[in-house]
Parts: sequence; C-alpha cells; structure tokens
Amino acid sequence: MHPDLLQDPRSAILLEALRESEPCVSHESQASPADASVAVGPALTPNQSLVPRTMDGFGALELVSTKGIAERMEPSERFSPRTIGPLVQRCIQLRLAERPEGDRSGARLTLAGRGLAKNIAE
Repeated sequence: MHPDLLQDPRSAILLEALRESEPCVSHESQASPADASVAVGPALTPNQSLVPRTMDGFGALELVSTKGIAERMEPSERFSPRTIGPLVQRCIQLRLAERPEGDRSGARLTLAGRGLAKNIAE
C-alpha cells in the first residue's frame, strides 16, 4: 500500500470501514492459496442455518418476528420463538441479519445473509 494513503485521514477512514466489512476468519479455517477464490462463510450448525433459510422467504424490507419465523418453518423443523431468538441474535452477530428499528421491532437478513440463505437452500 502506498505510504501517502495511510497519512490521508479520509483514506484511513475508508480502510477502517473496509476492514470492518471483511469477514472474520480464524487462522485454522483459512483457505489455502489454491482455494483463494472460494469465499469462506460463517460457521453455522444445521439448526442455526434454518433461521436464515426461513427468513429468506420474507421480503427483503420486511422486519420479521421470532413468532413469524416459527410460523413459516416447516412443521418437522419448527422451533419455538424462544429458541429462535438466540439464533437470530447469532445471525446478527455474524452480520447475516440486522434489527434496523431496535431490539423489539423484528429482524431482516442483510445482503450477506440472503446470499448465504440461497447457498443453504441449494
């Protein structure tokens, strides 16, 4: 990187924003150089992956409650809203979902969450 870029405050802000948007990957799970073109997604259990997959069935702008997610799940895979709450929180921590209106106003998938949900469904 060019040294002048690091001295410009606007560049420093941009670089910090880019660093924050990069997925966190531990050294043990990093892809080898041969696999550099393959994106590494977050580690989700099969049960955790049901939440973004179900949330993907709602509109991109629709804020959905845990009860709404539970009602949309297949009966054979359905969790209670009490179980879904922490799973939604995990998705928020991984930046797969967001609560733009606050903690009690429902959640929606981010673009990264929608992309992951599409991969899970395939």
